[in-house]
Amino acid sequence: MANNASRILFIALDTFSQMGGIQRFNQRIIESLGKLAATGRVSPKTLIMRDTTADMPAGLDGEVTPFGANRAGFLRQGLAAARG
Repeated sequence: MANNASRILFIALDTFSQMGGIQRFNQRIIESLGKLAATGRVSPKTLIMRDTTADMPAGLDGEVTPFGANRAGFLRQGLAAARG
């Protein structure tokens, strides 16, 4: 990743463990962020509450971290990422 890449933090809930319109929207955002990450112009980080590693599809690009029910870890990582 280039040093001057723009940082993007995307926070979501139940993106791959549930089915619905908002989940599909979140999946499209994550896919798009992965494509942008491949260009080196952005450095996206995605945090997903209530999804587990088992819910994650193979082949996701970019940094995508599921937290399951770990609210404290989700909050801690979200605050750390927002601070830079």
